[in-house]
Amino acid sequence: METVPNRLAAACIDIADVQAAYEAMLANRGVDLAARQGHTGWFLPVPATFVADGAGRVRWAFMDIDLTHRADPDDIVAALAAR
Repeated sequence: METVPNRLAAACIDIADVQAAYEAMLANRGVDLAARQGHTGWFLPVPATFVADGAGRVRWAFMDIDLTHRADPDDIVAALAAR
């Protein structure tokens, strides 16, 4: 993976390497991922939700490489209540 201009963001989020087939599909559709993201790395952020305590420790986390899967709001509320 190549250097990302915002190293803090890269350290805090999970990233998924974009497969060559997906890169080709985007290019065939006229999508320039490098121009859209502001760097030449071919990877996408993975959506994530975290619940941290007052000391900054992560007490609950949800991540899924499938961009259509998101944390269930009831699970987030339960994690907040458990703090």
